[in-house]
Parts: sequence; C-alpha cells; structure tokens
Amino acid sequence: MKKQRNKMNKSQTRMIWKNRTCRASITVEAALLYPILILLLLFLLQKTIMYYQQTDQTAQTIRSVEEPDTSKEFGKGVLMKRGMESLKEKAGLQEENVYEN
Repeated sequence: MKKQRNKMNKSQTRMIWKNRTCRASITVEAALLYPILILLLLFLLQKTIMYYQQTDQTAQTIRSVEEPDTSKEFGKGVLMKRGMESLKEKAGLQEENVYEN
C-alpha cells in the first residue's frame, strides 16, 4: 500500500498564495494610508480651533465696542445729581466747589 500524502492540488495552492498576497497588500496600503488620514485629521482640527479663536476674539471685540445704553446712563446721572443736591442741602452747603481756593 502506498502511503498517501496529504497533498493539495494546484488550485488549492494558488488560492492560499493569492490570499496571502492580498493580506500583504492590504497591510502595505494601510501603512501608507493611515498616516495620511491622521495628518488630514490634525490639519482639520487645527483649522477648526483657529476659526473658533478668531470668532471668539471678534465676539469679544464687538462686546467691548457696543454702544452704551444712554437712557440708563442719563438716569444714573440725574439720580446722582439729585442725590448730591439733597446731601448739600442737608449739610448746609450752597456752593459746589467749597474746597477750591
């Protein structure tokens, strides 16, 4: 009796080598592609942060340049003037600049 060897036929051998070649090419493609994708992601993240900082700076500038509410300022001025007049009357002062020589 002849010993039967566990041999594969040619089509099975080709399939195995084909799979190994495909796996290797996928690994090489991934090794080239992932660094590019990471750099692209970092670039987009940097641009996003830069645009946010510009927008925040512009918003702060706009807030600092806003026109004051003149009605509130006028009301404060009138109330302060009335308060000062009433204090002067209570203190018995008639002139505004008492301390000037």
